Amino acid sequence: SYLDEGVPGADFTRLPAYVTRREFSPGEAIFKISDPSDTIYFVEAGQIALFAAPHAPTVPKTPQIPRRLRLGAMLRKAIGSCCFGSEEPDDQRRRLMRYDEGGVFGQITFVLGQRRNMVAESVSSGCLYVLHRRELQAMAREQPALALAVHTAALKSICLTVATAHDVAVGNQAR
Repeated sequence: SYLDEGVPGADFTRLPAYVTRREFSPGEAIFKISDPSDTIYFVEAGQIALFAAPHAPTVPKTPQIPRRLRLGAMLRKAIGSCCFGSEEPDDQRRRLMRYDEGGVFGQITFVLGQRRNMVAESVSSGCLYVLHRRELQAMAREQPALALAVHTAALKSICLTVATAHDVAVGNQAR
């Protein structure tokens, strides 16, 4: 998996000590625009949608484009996906992305140290693993190889997000 690649000495059995498990119901806000970006989220089960800020530029409406990201042994399922585009049928919000089981979100503004610039809301019931910045800092001191593996997984997730956005923008849906 991406967490396992190229990080010798990472003890993944220690990961549960650094994350918080959070269950959610359909329609529950995970974060809102302008919230602090002090957490990264890993979807264990269910679906999360990210919505654009009001009056924000939106991506073109496209078919769903699945993307997979392996997150490693700390999740029950090690496959993640995200889909770009489309409007929600019951309202006029523009959904930018949807994350399914194993998906990672919140990492871009987390890494940049910026406030949240979109809304994350649950589409279904499910569960997240939440990694707070202070826990990642503690992990870096106590388990540096594990922290490096998490940073690497977040970076790879960001790269997949950018690559998928590029594919949507240029109309290349076969990846």
